[in-house]
Amino acid sequence: MTTDGPPGADFGHAPPPTLAEGLLAVPLHILAVRGMVRLDAATAAAAADATMDYVVGPYAGHPFFDLRQAVDRCWLDGREIDPAKVAAVDVGAGPACTVRMLRCWQASRSAHRLRLRYRLGTPQAELGGTYPPVLRWEAGPRLRWSFGLSDLFAGRYLEAWFPANLPFDPFPLTLDIAITGTRVRHSVISNGD
Repeated sequence: MTTDGPPGADFGHAPPPTLAEGLLAVPLHILAVRGMVRLDAATAAAAADATMDYVVGPYAGHPFFDLRQAVDRCWLDGREIDPAKVAAVDVGAGPACTVRMLRCWQASRSAHRLRLRYRLGTPQAELGGTYPPVLRWEAGPRLRWSFGLSDLFAGRYLEAWFPANLPFDPFPLTLDIAITGTRVRHSVISNGD
């Protein structure tokens, strides 16, 4: 694999292009992810609207990324596309080896914006361990939302809740979180800015 790509991208540890469902899945470099999360305690509903700016790597093909939530609507470069165009694909043995592949051919080093809208729910990931991801409404009404990150289980990094890449690609994430429908004070605890 070459490290050629956009500034800030290092494809040296990225997986090589891989055939999946007869299509060539290729790595991408995420420039940034912006997520808007709306948590409505009155209806016990949680929804996310995430935008991922990215650049296709040194190979043309069908870019892949990861997200362990069910997508309701999506837009590619400002045009709405069928959510089936970003469905999960098996790239190995079992559910631990799935990623989402964009079923649109894209040129190498081309820049794009993918927007995804979805209801937040229990991630489609391995939920074992003593600190699993949680999104639970309790009396009050109050919310307990824990990312439950773990490197011991598949799908348990950022991809459990937001579009993300494999570990070779660090990128900035900005979250806008709003909690409505409750008078209970909530706190955000994070090791980020």
